[in-house]
Amino acid sequence: MEKVAGILKALLGIPQLPKTFRNTLKKYGDATITGIEVNRAPLSNVAEGLMTAITLGKWKEIKGNYDKMFHLYAVLKTSKGPLLLEKNQTVVLKEGIPTPEKGNEKTAVDVPTPITVADFINKTIKRMTLEDYTTYEGFTLNCQNFIKNHLLANGLLTPENLSFVYQDTKKLIERTPAFSRWLGKAVTGIAGKGDELFQEIVYKRGGLVSSQRRRVIG
Repeated sequence: MEKVAGILKALLGIPQLPKTFRNTLKKYGDATITGIEVNRAPLSNVAEGLMTAITLGKWKEIKGNYDKMFHLYAVLKTSKGPLLLEKNQTVVLKEGIPTPEKGNEKTAVDVPTPITVADFINKTIKRMTLEDYTTYEGFTLNCQNFIKNHLLANGLLTPENLSFVYQDTKKLIERTPAFSRWLGKAVTGIAGKGDELFQEIVYKRGGLVSSQRRRVIG
């Protein structure tokens, strides 16, 4: 019955956490977070290519002085082992630590008061709403917004880690045509719903994906 409900929600566009995320949360929800490592890596060639396509070849011009655009993700160090938390076309919570990409930078976030994985996630969903938490939009509901909200909702956002996490894209948004922003959201939205439906239908046990991170853009 749970499987059918998950498939129906994916088909109808009803906000829900992806199956892999739900299964990992069920397994690690009571684990205590002892530390957090936030990583940022330059956007992949695939992501840069997508942005070039949806801006009709003007991405380099639009980007201007933004020398590097980053994808952010967090590694949660827990009492049961490390977890990867990130937002691509879908939100991801899974076991393990990804291999750092070329140009990867990282910073440590102190967790002075013990908090469980479930509380860490649920406080953020309450702050953002489930729809915004699970929806990807390249200029607003993106990976940096996702990580920043987790730290903010749990009282862990300091000026130091905010400067690492937050990349001001106001001018970038102003330079990007409304059609390109709409098209980008549509592309990642379709990819996200496809990924979500695939998980509901195919992943039967554990809801685990391979160690390689699949993303359209982030």
